[in-house]
Amino acid sequence: MKMSDHVETDIGEFPKEWEVKKLEEIAKIESGKREKGGGKETGEVISLGGEHISPDGKIILNSPKYISKKFYDSLKSGKVKEKDIILVKDGATTGKAAFLEKLPAKEVAVNEHLFIIRSKTSNIDQKFLYYIIISNIFQNQIKSSFHGIIGGITKSEIEEVYIPIPPLEEQKKIVELLQKATDIYYTLKDYIIQIRNSTETITKVIRKELLTRGIGHSDYVETDIGEFPKDWEVRRLNEIAELQRGLSYSGSEKSKDEIPDGYLFLTLNSVKEGGGLKEDGWTWIKSDRLKERHFVREGDILIANTEQSKDGSLIGSSAIVNFPEWYKKDKAVFSMDLSKLLLRISNMDVNFLFYYLSFVQPLARKYHTGTNVWHLNLDSWAKDLLVPIPPVEEQKKIVELLQKVDELIIRFNDFLQNLEDEANTLYKSILRLALTGKLTEDWRRQIILLISVVIPYLVYQASKIKGRPVYMTELMKYLFLLQKEYNINLAYNFEPYKYGPFTPQLYKDLEELKDRIEVKEVKDNVDKSLITSKELPQVNQDIANAVNDLINRFGNKDLKELLSYVYKKYPEYTIKSELNLDEF
Repeated sequence: MKMSDHVETDIGEFPKEWEVKKLEEIAKIESGKREKGGGKETGEVISLGGEHISPDGKIILNSPKYISKKFYDSLKSGKVKEKDIILVKDGATTGKAAFLEKLPAKEVAVNEHLFIIRSKTSNIDQKFLYYIIISNIFQNQIKSSFHGIIGGITKSEIEEVYIPIPPLEEQKKIVELLQKATDIYYTLKDYIIQIRNSTETITKVIRKELLTRGIGHSDYVETDIGEFPKDWEVRRLNEIAELQRGLSYSGSEKSKDEIPDGYLFLTLNSVKEGGGLKEDGWTWIKSDRLKERHFVREGDILIANTEQSKDGSLIGSSAIVNFPEWYKKDKAVFSMDLSKLLLRISNMDVNFLFYYLSFVQPLARKYHTGTNVWHLNLDSWAKDLLVPIPPVEEQKKIVELLQKVDELIIRFNDFLQNLEDEANTLYKSILRLALTGKLTEDWRRQIILLISVVIPYLVYQASKIKGRPVYMTELMKYLFLLQKEYNINLAYNFEPYKYGPFTPQLYKDLEELKDRIEVKEVKDNVDKSLITSKELPQVNQDIANAVNDLINRFGNKDLKELLSYVYKKYPEYTIKSELNLDEF
């Protein structure tokens, strides 16, 4: 019997035993509904949205939304069950999915931005379907259907997506392999997050130690902002520097493309959270209104004085201006969302001041005005902020040490990013290999070898007891019972059909076994096919015991008695039966 071959389909190459079907053929897809006024902060029933799906496909409920019990009871769709797959259907995260291993509450619904995907047949493992949905096999198909400014996909478009379907037993084997790979992958990602957080904490401790304790001091004095070395000076920011706002510009003056006779234009989007300038996203400006106060030069400090957010994570952040190597001019323009800091004293190293302003940036949040858009009250902030001033030589030594720490942190973060990127690539490769049958090739080979001896042995022994060839329907039920009651895993995907449990794979296997099995088409009131084994193959004792026990139980029974047993014990396989069930 040949090992599994692969065949090319429109969505990739898969083992020939696999089927490819549209999602609508195998799963029910339903959408949620929005209660009037949307989800509430409090209520009776949890309502899930795209924001509640974590990157690893789980539900996060840090900020749950709720709908009323009355509205939930009125829903005809959108009620979530365990093992459901939920899929974001629109917005920036279209295609993100979660698998609900367990419900976060007894009653849960989804809002209008999510689909629920639920298998319609027992021959589809929900977890396998989830892995297909998060893989490129599925994601590449839905991306071709995205519509609108930020994407989105309709139910009818989702229904047309093609899904590869291995036999159920192989689905379970693939899920087992992928669950292990997924656990390892996200454990590694968690470790990387923990290491990054620890590194950030250590960096803050080092900065605090150097910026407030200095180098080699033993005598300290208490000030309004903490304890500092005795020989350090402490002054207010508005005493040591002047703050100037940048250019108020129009959209027609700004461009993403280089303007030959224009200037680099630094805006709020140019400043990183925590300090520093971003290394990309440069924009340009040309204006007849430019004055000297609108320009910055290499080494100037800029302060973010506006924040379009509610957490203040950027407001008060500082950056030292460093031009990219390709920029040939000695000055750039900065916007009114930023302020330029001009030193008034000579004994302040600009790099030391930058590090200190970055260290105390969270204090700036107390000086904001506005709600949706925060504005830094520069006068009050600069008047209240106290700045330590070590001797210039010590400032330079502290800056040198902090720059070395920054270099080490950058290199270490680059290493962590490379590690994460490699883990992402490896995980995607494992997904692809598993979901195209590559990781289960050996397992499939073993199943094929098992089938190649079990079927001839079973047919031979059954024919011997019956004194005649075996009917196709009898063989189908014998193999069904071997899987169900004797734990002989042949990876057959039995489905309800007109004579109970049925798998079309058996016909393919009999064709592969034609050198050992003879199938004779006949006109018979009982069945259309008679099957005879040409030889008695050698099998191990466990298989021989299982087959012989099965034949001893059912070999002398006629087809009606065999079907009666199967129908009574496994009624879930009779839902499509064409037989008179009352007889059984």
